[in-house]
Amino acid sequence: LQSALDAIVRKTLYEAVEKEDLHLVGSPDITIEKLAPNNDLIYSAICSLMPEISQLADFNEISMTAKKVLVAEDKIDGALRDLQRMRTKEDKVDRAATMSDKVVVDFTMKKNNVVVDGGTAKDHAIYMEEHYYVPGLREELVGLKPGDTKSFRLKFPENHYQKQIAGNDIDYDVTMKEVYALTPPALDTAFAIQLGKKSLAEIRGLIGDNLRQELEITSARETEVELLEKLAEKSKFSDIPELLINDEVEKMMHELEHSVEEKGLAFADYLQSIKKTPNELKLEFAPAAIRRLKVALVLSKSASKLGITVADSELDEELDTIAKEHEQPDAKEKIYSPEFREYQRVILRNRKTIAKLKELMVKPAE
Repeated sequence: LQSALDAIVRKTLYEAVEKEDLHLVGSPDITIEKLAPNNDLIYSAICSLMPEISQLADFNEISMTAKKVLVAEDKIDGALRDLQRMRTKEDKVDRAATMSDKVVVDFTMKKNNVVVDGGTAKDHAIYMEEHYYVPGLREELVGLKPGDTKSFRLKFPENHYQKQIAGNDIDYDVTMKEVYALTPPALDTAFAIQLGKKSLAEIRGLIGDNLRQELEITSARETEVELLEKLAEKSKFSDIPELLINDEVEKMMHELEHSVEEKGLAFADYLQSIKKTPNELKLEFAPAAIRRLKVALVLSKSASKLGITVADSELDEELDTIAKEHEQPDAKEKIYSPEFREYQRVILRNRKTIAKLKELMVKPAE
């Protein structure tokens, strides 16, 4: 009886769910009420239901205007300077550092005589003309020659990303290792020709186009998020199960951890820097998790209302495109699996739904 129990529960529960047309979230809580020879098996199942939208917002009541994308000249100037820096000649010199040099230093940072996390570096390069370093650091390095050492104190900005040292006085011990004189190329026609273009104006135009495309992509995403959140805000939902909220919070935690580790930081160190425990962070994520779930529900409901579907031919073409990017046979097998096929169908349907919603509710930028 015990061996047969799992199979029986799976089969009968599935039949009951299908009959009642229920959409479940997570695993049901099963309680066996009677399991004995020559008796009916009796069990109860408590299931979390996928929340429903009792009233979807009226598409006609929401209107937005797309943001106008403008590329500032100083952004183009900055990108041009980056290109110039990539072709700058560096000559090692035996003299005192100036504000136009590149220097290589070893340093240790201390707070109250204790080395701060990540506060030790070897052979760290500093471009003295750049302004994004801690205020006062470059000025302290001016005049140091290779082999010189210096100790000094700097106050970190209140808004510094490392919370444990933001607004604090930090003691530096610095050793100057190397000084390089920088000779950047002139920003002229010769420079443009080196990059395969005819003029500096053409280079600026290309930079402007690239920056504009990046801004347009960012702006489009921001518009999509704002649009869906407005739809969710004006729609009415049934209760969202705690199980679903917890799953979404866990997903957000994994996304954050991945993002932090991609930047070369340990997640534990990141939590320490913001002075939060995992549980505190999860509590803070809960409202955002609920918004994300509501947006997902709104998107699905909108697709149904608008009659958005994905033809098999569209899906086949999308899967073929994805498969071309993967050489391994096992990867291709996964791509063409029924599970991934349905997953990709949802993605395509969402994409088409968002495009239609923007067509209905977003006015072009003026």
